Amino acid sequence: MANVLTYKPGANFFPGETINRDLVQGQGKAYGAEFSFKKPEGKVNGWFNYAWSRSRLRSDIERPGDRINNNAWYPSDFDRTHVLNTTINFESDPYNTWSFNFTAQTGRPYTAANGIVEIEGIETPLFPERNNARLPTYHRLDFSWNVVGTKREGKRWKGDWTFTIYNVYGRKNPYSIYYNQRNGTENADVFLNSPLRSYELSILNSPLLSLTYSFVFQ
Repeated sequence: MANVLTYKPGANFFPGETINRDLVQGQGKAYGAEFSFKKPEGKVNGWFNYAWSRSRLRSDIERPGDRINNNAWYPSDFDRTHVLNTTINFESDPYNTWSFNFTAQTGRPYTAANGIVEIEGIETPLFPERNNARLPTYHRLDFSWNVVGTKREGKRWKGDWTFTIYNVYGRKNPYSIYYNQRNGTENADVFLNSPLRSYELSILNSPLLSLTYSFVFQ
């Protein structure tokens, strides 16, 4: 990929009157391999899918202050090295099907502070390298039970019930990590002498249950 747009180090998009001055062009590349296995028949059926891939970017800037990671290749925001998805279905009879779905993938890259500098009495974090860290590995297990209804005499529709548990073991997958200023010695046993504290933001941190009824007119 050529002429990929990204923001330069220290970019400020507010109030946003000259956004073009905070953008730089660069190069990109992506490559990988994917494997898939499927068993479509039998009382126990399902599929397995694994993908290994890399997505990289780099700036091509002469001015040192506008370079990203000194013009070296770095992971893009979409870089996921390992992605695994699998589904197993158990069909005990024509009316009941139990399904387990598991997904796991490498955490997305994010930029962590490399150090701290004091500017006019304020301790300020330094971010000299972009996407130099990753969120924890994302993984989740889902379960569903589907009950197929039977068409009764005189009934104009056929209905199915589906009971689902999303995120069975309540995994707290972090969506992002953000920093905040610490107050004095708050949580010193965790953050030591750092003037910043970090937090992981999770969208869902517990199992989510749902019950669905669907029907088809016949």
